[in-house]
Amino acid sequence: MTVRGPLSAGDITQLCRDVDGLLVQAAHVVVRVEHCDLTVVDAVSRLRVLTRRHRGRLDIEGDRSLLAYCGLDDVL
Repeated sequence: MTVRGPLSAGDITQLCRDVDGLLVQAAHVVVRVEHCDLTVVDAVSRLRVLTRRHRGRLDIEGDRSLLAYCGLDDVL
């Protein structure tokens, strides 16, 4: 799955629903980040919480520069 910023609130909600559906079928989701902005940081943070609730695993690939700048690279 690829996530590109900027995202609207509705986009983030739909993304969470999509990933929730995937986590019912599999315990591992890979998200590729392109054009990272703060809306993408918000979305990825929400996806991390969602995967932890399902006891799943979320791997993040691609542009992690803003995540690192926000101090979240090690956490997410």
